[in-house]
Amino acid sequence: KGEWYLVPKIFIGYGGCSAKLTPGKYHQYAPAQAVEQHDGLAFTISPGFWKADEDEPRLARLDQSSWCQNVQSMVDSNAPWQLVTSFNEAGEGTIIEPSRANWPSASGYGMYLDCLHDIY
Repeated sequence: KGEWYLVPKIFIGYGGCSAKLTPGKYHQYAPAQAVEQHDGLAFTISPGFWKADEDEPRLARLDQSSWCQNVQSMVDSNAPWQLVTSFNEAGEGTIIEPSRANWPSASGYGMYLDCLHDIY
């Protein structure tokens, strides 16, 4: 009796798909955007985006204030799917996992996780 969810990525024409073939919920994977919102579907936030093989970031790393504001906006959205891109995607520079060296905080978990903990 395992439960699972299929939440495909938004694609051109997704709204016209038969309800029998789709779950009715979608998300957008767009880590180069600080916020990606699709009303009634999903709200995604990203702390920054800098692919390992690129010379410049597509989205500069957010400061604590901007990140926490985006977390609050995501919570306030009441979107059924609230996603963070991502916990440990080092190759895309979107990691928020604990880092004393890069984004220290009093908790030791780092400012990105602290905001999520404090707001959720």
